[in-house]
Amino acid sequence: NNNNNNFILFANAKKPMTASKLRSAGDTAFVSGKKDGVKKALKLYTQAIEMEPKNHENYYKRYRAWLRLKRDEKALKDLEKAIKVNPEFHRGHLHRGKMLRKSGKCKKALKALERAMELKPGDKSTIKEYDASKECAALFEQAEALERSGNTKGALEQYTKILEATRSKKLEGELLLKKAFLNFQLGEYFDVLADSGRALKIKKDNLKALELRANAYYRLADHDMAMRHHREGLKFDPEHKGLKTAYKKTKKLHKAFKQHEMHLNAGHYDQALNRLKFCSNVDPTHDEFNKKVYTKICEIQLKHMKDAKEALLACDRAISIDQNYGEALVNRAKALDSQESYDEALRAWQRAREVLGEGNAEANDGYSRAETALKQSKEKNYYKILGISRSADKKEIKKAYRKLALQWHPDKVKEEDKDKANSMFADIGEAYEVLSDEEKRGKYDRGEAVFENQGGEQRRHNHGFNFGGGGGGNTFTFNFRL
Repeated sequence: NNNNNNFILFANAKKPMTASKLRSAGDTAFVSGKKDGVKKALKLYTQAIEMEPKNHENYYKRYRAWLRLKRDEKALKDLEKAIKVNPEFHRGHLHRGKMLRKSGKCKKALKALERAMELKPGDKSTIKEYDASKECAALFEQAEALERSGNTKGALEQYTKILEATRSKKLEGELLLKKAFLNFQLGEYFDVLADSGRALKIKKDNLKALELRANAYYRLADHDMAMRHHREGLKFDPEHKGLKTAYKKTKKLHKAFKQHEMHLNAGHYDQALNRLKFCSNVDPTHDEFNKKVYTKICEIQLKHMKDAKEALLACDRAISIDQNYGEALVNRAKALDSQESYDEALRAWQRAREVLGEGNAEANDGYSRAETALKQSKEKNYYKILGISRSADKKEIKKAYRKLALQWHPDKVKEEDKDKANSMFADIGEAYEVLSDEEKRGKYDRGEAVFENQGGEQRRHNHGFNFGGGGGGNTFTFNFRL
């Protein structure tokens, strides 16, 4: 009985599959076309290789499975193993040449295909692939020669032609990166974003594409987006030197600029200026950002520090970076207004109009005001009489008037200065009457007639002002006539 049982067990036991049967089973799984079938074929071909490591067909069949799964690097390695096992394997050389061409390595492809042509002269498939690789190699050679000679635009056009002709996703990704790099050199940062974005759709962990994209956003002064791409790249490679360094620098700039905004909102203008000056020194080559920084400095110096000279210096630095930067041109014109350099201010406002367009309300208004100011500077200038700027508020106007009215009151001067005092006192009163009244000041600033009979008979004015301290002290009131 025991002998019978052993015989039954032996008869039912499966014999191990031969390499030939493994290949055959792999072929059956492969032709199903389904992903699971291809993965099964891959395992069967691997088992066949383990059994027959010197059979080039085993590697060739596994190459086809890797290729179907879009694992090009592994596929190419198996082709190279097949050729190593059998240097006379024509299909191995042919397909290796084809893979190399599709990955953009056209010179290497030509060598592989030359060997395939030696092994099978006159083979139409080999000749066709050889011709395609020869054309590809010529295109790459032209592009590389243009790049070496410094003709970046020409190289870019050539790589674009190659990209349009390629059907390989891997080569497409590499060419998009090449285009992005050349566009970065040309300062075409929006094109860098477009090309690197397409490259990332092909391979989302493409660190070169992420780095180029981050650098482009940085150059466009979009620091939030730059840091987002730095962080995305560092997820894939936490020790990436370029991304780490760029992230730290961008973060430093971003933080300092935010601090300037905080100080500005709190009315701490010196601290705000300090932060902006720090920003401009972090990266002197960061033009898109620095022109905004210098314009902000110009604005603060003019609006809050009342320092037109420093404002002009800052605006001029912004314009030296970008002569068509509208915001800097407008602030420069305002600074010239403040300095009462009316001829120069008029030219500055005209330049702002040219850049911003003649439909720009602020530039048009500035030009009209400068034109009026220039005209008034040659006549009676109420602002100059009171010694104030054209941007002075009501408080500043009243303060200047009180000081000058007291200084030039006819009763407060020597007899020999009475005539001059009368004239000055009348002008001071007239200037105050116009500038303290919003409607009259508006007309004056626009160059319109302020009084109905301007230049005609004298008008009678009665201004009474209290020049005293608080708390019930003595007062001084005076009346005067024009």
